[in-house]
Amino acid sequence: MDTKKIINDTDSMCGKGSVVMPLSLLDEGETAKIISFRGGRGIANRLAALGLTPGTELIKIKDNHYGPAIIRVKESRLALGRGLLHRIDVVS
Repeated sequence: MDTKKIINDTDSMCGKGSVVMPLSLLDEGETAKIISFRGGRGIANRLAALGLTPGTELIKIKDNHYGPAIIRVKESRLALGRGLLHRIDVVS
């Protein structure tokens, strides 16, 4: 896989110099854009069914760092477990 292509694709999606991080590291109240998922087709399909696709903006509403976090996507609120939060890469 070409590393330069991956970097260019990420730059076009989130802007040059942006930091990509797991959703689990995003602070409460912060807005972010989904960049990618780490996992197989099952995870990607499950998240897509919830409306979470690359390019989607979200807000992390509540996170107490030991249970599920609550995020807002469009006009919906979703509770996501820690395992899924670690697999969603975002840029704020």
